[in-house]
Amino acid sequence: MYTCIIVINKNKPQNLKNKILFINGDREYGEGRNQNYLRPEDIEKIVTVFNEKKEIPKYSRLVGIEEIEKNDFNLNIRRYVDNSPDPEVEDVRAHLLGGIPKREVELYQKRFAKFGLSYNILLKERNENYLEFKDNAKEKAEIREVIDSAREVQTTIVRHKEKLKEWWEEIKPEIERFYGNNDLWSFRNKALNRLKEKLLSLGLLGEFKVSGIFVNWWEALRYDFKTIVSIGWSKNLIGDDRIREKFFRTEMEEIKELESKTAEAEGELNEILEEIEEWEEDDQGKKTANKVKQYLKEQIRDILLVPKYQKWNKNLVSALTKFNGKPLSDLARRTINELWQLHERIHNKNKELNEWKKKLKAKTHELEGVYKKERNTKQLVKIKEGKIDQKRNSLTEQEAKKLLLEKFYELIDKQLNKYLNAEKKEIIKIFENLWNKYKVSLKELTQERNDEVKELNEFLERLRYYHGRG
Repeated sequence: MYTCIIVINKNKPQNLKNKILFINGDREYGEGRNQNYLRPEDIEKIVTVFNEKKEIPKYSRLVGIEEIEKNDFNLNIRRYVDNSPDPEVEDVRAHLLGGIPKREVELYQKRFAKFGLSYNILLKERNENYLEFKDNAKEKAEIREVIDSAREVQTTIVRHKEKLKEWWEEIKPEIERFYGNNDLWSFRNKALNRLKEKLLSLGLLGEFKVSGIFVNWWEALRYDFKTIVSIGWSKNLIGDDRIREKFFRTEMEEIKELESKTAEAEGELNEILEEIEEWEEDDQGKKTANKVKQYLKEQIRDILLVPKYQKWNKNLVSALTKFNGKPLSDLARRTINELWQLHERIHNKNKELNEWKKKLKAKTHELEGVYKKERNTKQLVKIKEGKIDQKRNSLTEQEAKKLLLEKFYELIDKQLNKYLNAEKKEIIKIFENLWNKYKVSLKELTQERNDEVKELNEFLERLRYYHGRG
């Protein structure tokens, strides 16, 4: 389902009279589980294009009233802004005989140049009009490795990081003066324009992608900024993850090790439980250590003909010499012994697992604090502080400020990485698409098929199943 917004303005400037700005943003969105949504960068692009009346191919266009009248005043957006993708280029000769057409590769030269690349990083001359993949990409998966490790790509990324750092050093003093300064919107616009000045000059990211980096960062932090403006560098803005990473790495390693030991013991216990093959989950429920132990006891009871009302004790197992006053058979004795050994293995491994769980729980509570679930609301409520809470409470304002500034920079750096990786993936995708289309020609496929048929026929002849013999 699409949403259409119509803005009617009776006070247009003279240069926009009898013109309508169409914006088609239905290809730029985030994918949600139940429905798609506009991301902060999508909203920023729509608002910027609308305010500045920008015309962008396949996105926005100013249309005169005469053209709309010719279309019987039909305001279908795609009639005026068609954003359907360009048709895929195909070269029949390359599909049949092999090779990658130069004319197709040259369509991507500008995109390669943004990273300082040329197609010859992966392709070489085949003849005057066609290329082929070099030996550094014998498998499709190697394309990504070649692009990722390319010096030009790494240099481009480093330059963007340096420009981001310059931008941060310029705006950080302004963020440090936020307290009591209630002009966040002015700061937002200036910081966005400065980021554009820094990154657009590198030629890789377009205006709206740079805007996307900034507005995603801004949306993630604007409530933090508002809090700093109102009450200063509050300790409560520092999340548990940051304190955990900054001050409690040793404890986190210990917890990680305990989690590994717990998972290992749990896996070993499950392996032992799987040795019980005669288990019907529909009747007996899911296998657990206690259920299987009880099941094994019942098996031993049945062999010894012990009544169910008689309390279980280990003496029943130790009394393996007699059965109703008579010696047990060797088979019965072996069976009981095997069942009891399995029982003990499960018991000991389950005991070990519970000990690891107990240690893990204690270590986690020591760091994170202790929670309990409220009876009415079922919400978790902290009833005892942990080391993280104690550390947060002990932070000075300067320490809190330093941690928050680190957080702010790491978030914008993460956004830059996301967009740089997306651009890099587009380059990889181009080469992978060329591989899918042209790496194996019809001629090669036909030859391969003929070779396989020949090999099969020779095999059938040796078995005397071919040419009517046999």
